[in-house]
Amino acid sequence: MSRIFTREVRIADVTALGILQRNVTFFASTTIFILAGLLTVLGATDQVVQLTNTLPFIVENTRASWEVKLLVLIFIFVYAFFKFAWSVRQYNFAIVLLGAAPSNDASETEKSIFVVNANEVLTRANNSFAHGLRAYSFAMAVLGWFIHPILFAGCALWIVLVLHRREFHSNTLDALQAAGLLKPKQ
Repeated sequence: MSRIFTREVRIADVTALGILQRNVTFFASTTIFILAGLLTVLGATDQVVQLTNTLPFIVENTRASWEVKLLVLIFIFVYAFFKFAWSVRQYNFAIVLLGAAPSNDASETEKSIFVVNANEVLTRANNSFAHGLRAYSFAMAVLGWFIHPILFAGCALWIVLVLHRREFHSNTLDALQAAGLLKPKQ
């Protein structure tokens, strides 16, 4: 963020944030479609239970168990939507902050305050987006529950392991740390 002071024209910075914001907006709007589909299926529970109970590889479901599973998925996607929507708002704030960034000849105190606060807004926007993406990951595990509870447990464990590896032991993380964009592992 402190490198912004070396650039007179900051259009590239604002454009990069705009691209990030559009990616988050895509997920937010996709989540709305998923929720609409889940609510539709919830409204047709009897037909869906009859259909799935005829499939040999799916554990037989009652109407109540099917609805609980759907409600869990709906809750997960509502959570994801709110995380994505909040991330979009925070990216909006970050874009405004970049537009209001102090000039290169501003005092070091003013620049320092800007850097700390702009980084905070961007970190929160990124974290909200990451939480929304994690919700999608765990929704995939819940899909396994519709087939069999053991598959659900296995999928949930697998997703935890995959997310742990990606967030704490990935080559991407190592590269970001080597580039000085993230703090090194403790």
